[in-house]
Amino acid sequence: MLYLGAILLSIALFAGFLVLASHESRRGTRYFEEERSRLDAFVHRLQFIFEHVDFASFLRHLFISTAETVAHEIVRLILLGVRALERFLTRTVRYLRLRRAVPLENVAAPASPFVETIATFKHRLRKERNENIAAELAAEASEPEVE
Repeated sequence: MLYLGAILLSIALFAGFLVLASHESRRGTRYFEEERSRLDAFVHRLQFIFEHVDFASFLRHLFISTAETVAHEIVRLILLGVRALERFLTRTVRYLRLRRAVPLENVAAPASPFVETIATFKHRLRKERNENIAAELAAEASEPEVE
């Protein structure tokens, strides 16, 4: 029944077009000329677009860019979740370590001879460097300023 209605509507519109066209040709004037010319220009633009645009590649590009955007947002949300979990686990580990922390003064671990040698060497270098800096500062302070 729906098809029959569509067919009858098409026939009625076509018959109305033929009657209007014959009436306009007899009188030599067009009804709604400005609106019809605008509609004609719009239809010509649409026809040009449909003839020259590759809709398949346009839709493919639209689908791919939409999929990339959705994937980016999903990955961003997953990353935010992982970072929140990381912060939670870091706080938990810090809490557990502080609860079990043993003061370092009570632990006396014997140092190996290698570690003792390196520590002594490091302290000696630091001491010499501080002495050199102090000597340079004293020398700069004792020099007269020349203008």
